[in-house]
Amino acid sequence: GAEVKPLKYDEVWPLSNQRARVKINNKYGYIDRRGVEVISLKYDKAKDFSEGLASVKINSKWGLINRDGVEVIPLSYDEVHSFSEERSLVKKESKYGYVDKNGMEVIPLKFDFGESFSGKHAKVKFGTNWGYIDENGLEAIPIKYDFVSSFSEGIVWVALNGKYGFIDYYGREITSLKYDYTFDFLGDRAIVKLNGKYGFIDHYGREITSLKYNYIENFSSDRAVVKLGGKYGYIDKTGYEVIPLKYDNVKSFSGNRAVVNLNGKYGFIDLAGHEVIPLKYDNAFDFDNRFARVVINSKWGTIDKLGQVIVPFE
Repeated sequence: GAEVKPLKYDEVWPLSNQRARVKINNKYGYIDRRGVEVISLKYDKAKDFSEGLASVKINSKWGLINRDGVEVIPLSYDEVHSFSEERSLVKKESKYGYVDKNGMEVIPLKFDFGESFSGKHAKVKFGTNWGYIDENGLEAIPIKYDFVSSFSEGIVWVALNGKYGFIDYYGREITSLKYDYTFDFLGDRAIVKLNGKYGFIDHYGREITSLKYNYIENFSSDRAVVKLGGKYGYIDKTGYEVIPLKYDNVKSFSGNRAVVNLNGKYGFIDLAGHEVIPLKYDNAFDFDNRFARVVINSKWGTIDKLGQVIVPFE
C-alpha cells in the first residue's frame, strides 16, 4: 500500500531500511512505512538507518540502535559513524577506535584520529604519525609517516621528513620517498614533483616522462597539458610530446577539442594537434557537448565543432 506520512511532524525524512526519521519539538524518532511510531521521539539527534542500524544521540552522547529501537552500541560515545566493512568508527575522550555490530570494541580506542574503513583498510593517526590498519587492528601500512593520503587506484602517497613516495594496498613501496611532492593517481598515472619540476609516473613507479616541466595537468582524453620554457603543449600517456609546446596558453581537452592561445588569439585543436578552428577569436571557452562560446570584438557567439556559427555574434 501507499506510505503514510502523518502531518503532525515538523520534519519527515524518506524511508531507509523500512524506517523514516521524524522530528517534532527538536526530538527525533522513527516511523515505519505505515506511519506508526516504532521508535519513540526521545533523541536529541538521529541519523538515517544503514545496514539495519542508526546513530542516535541523547545529551552529548552517541550510540547505535537497531530497527526495533534496541541499543546495539550504548549511547556513551562522543562520535559514532556508520558501519563500513562490519566496523563502526567511534570516539570517546578524544580517542578513536572501532566497534562491531555487537557493540564490542574490537579495535581499542587508542588513536588520535581515525577514518571509517574502506576496502578493508582504515586511515589512523597515533601521536603525530599516520598509517593504515586492517579490520583486525593490525598495521597494514606502518603508522610512522608524517601523513598518508586516501587510497586512489589502490595506491596511497606518504610523506616522511619532507619527502614523498607511493605505497600500494599491501604496504609495498612503489617508489622510494624521494619526491618533493606527489599527487593522487588518476587512472594509471600520477604527477610528481622534484627540484621544482614536474612529470608523471605509472602505477609501477616508473617515470614515464623526464621531470622537466614547469607546469603539468592530469590527463584528459589521453592528453596532458605541459609547460616548458614559457610555452604549452600536450603529451600522451607514453610521455611523448604529441602536440608541440608552441602555445602561449592552452586548456585541457574537452572531448576531442581543446582551446589554445597564441599571440593573443584563441582557437581550437583536435587530439592530433590540428588547428581545426582557426586562432582568430579574442576569447574562447570549452565545448559543452557540441557547442562553444567565443568572442570577437567584444561580441559573443556560439560555434559548433567545425567552427560554424550557431548563434550569431552580438
